[in-house]
Amino acid sequence: MSNVKQKKVVHELAKVLKDLGFENFIVAISTDHKEGEAQEAAVCGDPFALAHLMITLQDKVPEEVKAHMMQHALGNMVERILEKESEDEAE
Repeated sequence: MSNVKQKKVVHELAKVLKDLGFENFIVAISTDHKEGEAQEAAVCGDPFALAHLMITLQDKVPEEVKAHMMQHALGNMVERILEKESEDEAE
């Protein structure tokens, strides 16, 4: 499925959810498991409600998915720390 088709699918699903009266939702799809490949998402709603949705999703996924999510989170955290250290050294 092309990126254009994925965007259309996500957009249409989000539109249907809004039409049905859902105020807080996350729609995400991926046609390839490779990082950065053909992924699309729509997020709609109150930040606090969305945070709770994400926590609920995280609680429901298999342990291997949680572990992979943590790897990404740790990588992002290390990247931010290194960027901050670089900025501090430049000053």
